[in-house]
Amino acid sequence: MEERGPFYPEIVGPFVPKHVVTINGYRVPYVTVTPLSDGRIDLHVDNRFGLYEPVSVEEFNRWIGLMAEAMAVAAGYSCHGENCTPINPHKVKLSSMGRLPPNLTVVDGGKDQP
Repeated sequence: MEERGPFYPEIVGPFVPKHVVTINGYRVPYVTVTPLSDGRIDLHVDNRFGLYEPVSVEEFNRWIGLMAEAMAVAAGYSCHGENCTPINPHKVKLSSMGRLPPNLTVVDGGKDQP
């Protein structure tokens, strides 16, 4: 039997029947849908959460815009789509996994060489 290391990769799929959603050409992130043969739509968010049962196209069209706006605002953006402004780069919080000693090694850039 072949010995494996501490982890090994697997390729799972394909996930062919899923489609992405756009509103006015702008993708709604994390949302995928599966159109069904009866004309209804099965929706999933982040490949983890789904609807209790599929919905009609008309019902989907009524609330997908609000869902896209709510997801954008929750992520820190002003809105979804064309009028979205970028996050203010002066108000971004960072976290670290611990302190590392600084690397103060001088690297010769070759400027002083003839």
